[in-house]
Amino acid sequence: MNETNSDYYISLHLNAIHSPRWRGAQTFYNRTFEDSKNMAESVQSEMIRQLENTNRTALAINGKYIVDQARIPGVLVEVGFLSNPNEAADLQSEEYQDKIAASIYQGMLRYKVPEMAKENEAEQ
Repeated sequence: MNETNSDYYISLHLNAIHSPRWRGAQTFYNRTFEDSKNMAESVQSEMIRQLENTNRTALAINGKYIVDQARIPGVLVEVGFLSNPNEAADLQSEEYQDKIAASIYQGMLRYKVPEMAKENEAEQ
């Protein structure tokens, strides 16, 4: 990604942890890029609104290769926990996958062009 002419990156991941009790999508960013923080907050806000199953906040993170090595702003999106049986089932659903994609799209739209995001939201 550093060798492209990209303005930013979006890296999608599925989370897992030893306990099945954890759930919820969450967006992470590199704190050295103010744009990354704004992007992550926009995407996280849309995931909260559209998925209706998370109240997590966008967080700065380090120690993750993709985030640490990026020389452009971007976000790492953990779309859910495979270790949570209910969320794992949701993640296999095409309808839920569409909601995730729409959340990321709307969040990026809101980040890049706030006026367009408001118009798009009004149409829904």
